[in-house]
Amino acid sequence: MRRVDSRQVGTTVDGRRDVPLRIRNSGRCEQPVRRRTVADMRQTAFDLADADGVMVIDIDRFQDINLACGRTAGDRLLAGVAERIAAVAGPDGWCRTGDDEFMVVCRRCRGDLAARLEAIRLALGEPYELGGSTICAAVSIGASLRRSGEACDADRLIHEASVALKHAKRMGGNRWHIYEPGMPCARKEQLELVYELRQAIRLNQLELYYQPRLDLATGKVICLEVLVRWNHPTRGLVMPREFIPVAEESGLILELGEWVLRRACEQKRAWSELGILPVRISVNVSPLQFRDAGFADRVLGILRETGMQPGLLELEITETSVMEDVDRALEMITALNMNGCTISIDDFGIGHSSLQRLKLLPVKCLKIDRSFVRNMAKDQHDLAITNAIIHLGRSLNLQVVAEGVEDVGQLELLRKASCTTIQGFLLSPPLKAGEIERLVREEKLVC
Repeated sequence: MRRVDSRQVGTTVDGRRDVPLRIRNSGRCEQPVRRRTVADMRQTAFDLADADGVMVIDIDRFQDINLACGRTAGDRLLAGVAERIAAVAGPDGWCRTGDDEFMVVCRRCRGDLAARLEAIRLALGEPYELGGSTICAAVSIGASLRRSGEACDADRLIHEASVALKHAKRMGGNRWHIYEPGMPCARKEQLELVYELRQAIRLNQLELYYQPRLDLATGKVICLEVLVRWNHPTRGLVMPREFIPVAEESGLILELGEWVLRRACEQKRAWSELGILPVRISVNVSPLQFRDAGFADRVLGILRETGMQPGLLELEITETSVMEDVDRALEMITALNMNGCTISIDDFGIGHSSLQRLKLLPVKCLKIDRSFVRNMAKDQHDLAITNAIIHLGRSLNLQVVAEGVEDVGQLELLRKASCTTIQGFLLSPPLKAGEIERLVREEKLVC
């Protein structure tokens, strides 16, 4: 199988920029179609006889991009990703296996597969200039290698790469994973995890942690972000990146989100009764929660039931959730704001906000997505985006928070850009309620 030239990416009869879905040994594309499943791929003339392995590439949050920017922008992004894949695949061959999923054949890659996967992830994660707009996208990659000394089994390779891809997605995306023998079937594991998570909520196996947010001007903590951990009886401590995606896919995130909010409000009320930690708590809101028509009423009901003051609650809503339906978001945010709650926009910079609409929203805070902060010291694009968000927030009289600050170099760049509020492991990891109280008593945490 030979490489398909990127010039073969063209306009089809339905007006979309499409990419080849099947490649025969001649290297020529068959008639493009909108979608083809991985099962179909196994039945094609894909020549994998001498392949060392395959990798399956999926665009993270592609549906969110479609919703926020429109399908035309989504189609252009697909074409841009396809062109880059064609460039990095070399002579090994590649194809598209679904709306936002691609496959690359790996040959002579046993010694450097990890390096190649990382290079592809970085190449596909560079910003895309599409029709005058810049879109930032990330990808997840799953890979599988042929067993040494064994003949190539195309069906097994594709299945294992798909399982590895699911694992990468569950770990938070924007990463790659190589299939390991014994890795369980993704679907079976997910079903088990959903059942166990439902039990965990009812049996109180979940625990809240709190990460301080620091005002650099005063050196004081001004907010505590609420994070959830799962103390599984056999798996041990399960991190959010492992179970939150499962909760979102299953719809269990609604029950989980309500549990987190209620427990956080109860803890905050307890601190208020002790006369300590007179700062806001910040609770993350999933897109599915925010789409729920009764979300605002549910939040206000929990505040009444727990006796917590609304002014001490901040709700973090993702930029993509807000831009999905701005009119409905405005109504929801206004209702919460009028009752005293503070609203912040989380993961700012990876969505596609209209500034005209942003200024209409009664929000108080923008949180710069941690991916920009993490790479700003070595990536001029991320540094420029971070500086632009800080300037935008100051212009709109909004507090701007840089999250994911992990080293002094990042801190100095943020100070230079006049960012006054940070959160991250450089200041403190997420802590249990008891640990937070101890730091207050020892005056190591000043509010």
